[in-house]
Amino acid sequence: MSTQHHTDPAKAPVCPGCLGPLTKPLGEKNGYTFLGCEKCGTAAVNPLPTTADLDAYYKAYYNTPKYMRKREGKLRQATKRLSRIPGKRNGLSFLDVGCNFGYAVAAARAGGLNAHGIDIDPDSVKAAQDAWGVEWFETARIEDYADAGHTADILYTSEVIEHTPEPERFADAMKRIVKPGGRLFLTTPAADHWAVPRKFTDWNEAKPPIHLILYSKEGLRRLLSRHGFGEFRFEFKLKPRITLHARRIA
Repeated sequence: MSTQHHTDPAKAPVCPGCLGPLTKPLGEKNGYTFLGCEKCGTAAVNPLPTTADLDAYYKAYYNTPKYMRKREGKLRQATKRLSRIPGKRNGLSFLDVGCNFGYAVAAARAGGLNAHGIDIDPDSVKAAQDAWGVEWFETARIEDYADAGHTADILYTSEVIEHTPEPERFADAMKRIVKPGGRLFLTTPAADHWAVPRKFTDWNEAKPPIHLILYSKEGLRRLLSRHGFGEFRFEFKLKPRITLHARRIA
């Protein structure tokens, strides 16, 4: 007989994706507890730490020398991804949120886009500036960038949203940055993929406090729909990865 106990839905924390109750125990890792949403399949650390609590972890997480060694491969990957974004044409504005070493920005600029990148890690931004140009990169949080009134025709963000403990603020900032009718390209681990281990905490992407919220496709769609995005398209992936295309429609 199973000894697994589910949280009382009436008292359960709210799923960051579909806003249903997080009631499914998924195990503990690194001193953090994961709960899953039985409605949409999203998983999240509970309780979520604050952004201030995470600053030291983010600082330790980045590994700029490793990314520098992968320069050619990362450029090829970024160029391939950009080729799949519809509606691109010379002169459109492009923003990479979580730009790290700047590969997507470099690929976008080579493709004729007016590209810039932001990242919360100053060392990564400095490395990108040294490699590609000071004027194309800055250290900034997406919320502050949106508050400053910056906009873009295309917003690109790869392996970032799973880190944030404040997904509503992150999604709202994306909406404010993306121009009406503009495009969003986003990647993140997929919690509902068939290749995720049966024991959730054995999954290498379940690594709190670096990864806090691991979305299902439906959970991510629900979150972004609340913030004006639609016309969703998900690429097929053999690995547990979400690659999403969307447009700002509201």
